[in-house]
Amino acid sequence: MSIASFASAAGQGGGRLGLPLAQAGGTAASTAASAARSASADSAFRYYGLSMRFTVAFSNGDGIDRLGEWSSCKGLKVDFRTETIKVGGDYSGEVKLPAQVSYSPVVLERAMERQPSLALQGWLGKLVTTWMNCDEKSARAPKGTVDISLQDVHQNVVASWSLRNAYPVSWSGPVLDAKQNAVAIETLTLEHEGFLPTSAAVHV
Repeated sequence: MSIASFASAAGQGGGRLGLPLAQAGGTAASTAASAARSASADSAFRYYGLSMRFTVAFSNGDGIDRLGEWSSCKGLKVDFRTETIKVGGDYSGEVKLPAQVSYSPVVLERAMERQPSLALQGWLGKLVTTWMNCDEKSARAPKGTVDISLQDVHQNVVASWSLRNAYPVSWSGPVLDAKQNAVAIETLTLEHEGFLPTSAAVHV
């Protein structure tokens, strides 16, 4: 069939040929518009840190020990203490001077599981051995850095805290009671010397 006879056949062939092309073009345009709207909405979406998504890791020069997943992290707090100075003859008020920066201990809690709990016991045992064999001349101190990272819905890091010279001061196991039907909880308490970055390390 020639092009002329194809075009003169009551437009049927042209109609059948043009319809899929029009649909294909419309689908591509719709997909592009949908992708553009999705990208715009994604860029406008604010990714907040989720309190249930965080990781904990310990490092002291021998590599990084993952401390597993925890259900609770408390004590990320810093207090700026002041000293009150009373000026003789001035009764209008008191003078406040900066005295000390104080950090609270960090308390981690979670349900006990076989592998994570065994790994934690092994990590504590290794620290105890290092602690006992450490002296003033030892190059390996029992302290280390504990990194706590807060994540968003896509597991991207929103904020992080590096506890300097951190070490465990307490571990407590579950209360075992045959009369209760509850999940066993273990608690780890960490002391540290601060997590605020130094002025040289601050990047906005």
